[in-house]
Amino acid sequence: MNGIVAYGAYLPYFRLDRKAIGDALGSGGGKGTRVVASYDEDTTSMGVEAARAALRGAPRLAPAAVYFATAEPAYLDKTNATAIHAALALDESAMAFDMLGSIRSAAGALRAAMDAGRPTLAVVSDIRTGLPGGADERDGGDAAAAFLLASGDADAPVLAEPVAAASVTAEFLERWRVPGDAASRQWEERFGEHAYVPLAEAAIANAIKQAGVTGGDLAAVLVAGSHGRANKPRGAAARGRVRPGAGRRPHHGRLAGRRLRRDDLAGDRGARAGPAAGAGGAADQGGRQGGLRDLPDLARLPQARAAAPP
Repeated sequence: MNGIVAYGAYLPYFRLDRKAIGDALGSGGGKGTRVVASYDEDTTSMGVEAARAALRGAPRLAPAAVYFATAEPAYLDKTNATAIHAALALDESAMAFDMLGSIRSAAGALRAAMDAGRPTLAVVSDIRTGLPGGADERDGGDAAAAFLLASGDADAPVLAEPVAAASVTAEFLERWRVPGDAASRQWEERFGEHAYVPLAEAAIANAIKQAGVTGGDLAAVLVAGSHGRANKPRGAAARGRVRPGAGRRPHHGRLAGRRLRRDDLAGDRGARAGPAAGAGGAADQGGRQGGLRDLPDLARLPQARAAAPP
């Protein structure tokens, strides 16, 4: 199974003050800013910038495939990944595929790159436009990240290697966007929490069992997901407070986890869980000395790039 050997990110230059949202709508908004893509940027162009940053981290390793995930593609029918392939000047024998439509397509692209058995570049990019006053408008952001996955060697050592992964899948309508709509819609948060938490608890229990550890062995737990209300109970589940019966549900191999850098976790173990159409959990083990870092948190990636101001 491939591990992460290099990564990169791209953050557009412009920021929207959340207070301005509240001023315009008369309520809400919150504190801080959100990243906003420029008028001439799209998910493909942002993905190119993130991919270039990732490839600079392993200049001697050529990807044999590119997987591009986004919920806001520049084109339908036409393959968007081929534009990234061309911009990176990859060999024509390197494959290029799109994984489009769902906000959770990124987890699938990363897991597919892990299982590829060849050097693979996973590029994830999105432009989030929410309903006026909604959580997507307030808490979303426009950005891209890229991960180069391979078996690793002396020139490109593995930074984060998968130890275990599990998934639990169920079909329910909690978030959706029909073709032609500009923004997603969601059911009430209590419904999503009721559906996600049992799935996540089962996936976490399965992943921890596969890794051969217990919740008490975990040095850190990282939780990510589009449903904020369901995130907190999943952290408690990873620490060992899983409800009876969790872990007995059927599951399939599906990545739904952020990865921990092996050189950033000094001999400890960390676990991550996140919701998906099938909720998944993953556990990773560290090696060299350092502090904990959550790789896909774009604001903290050391190789993140910003466009020059106009």
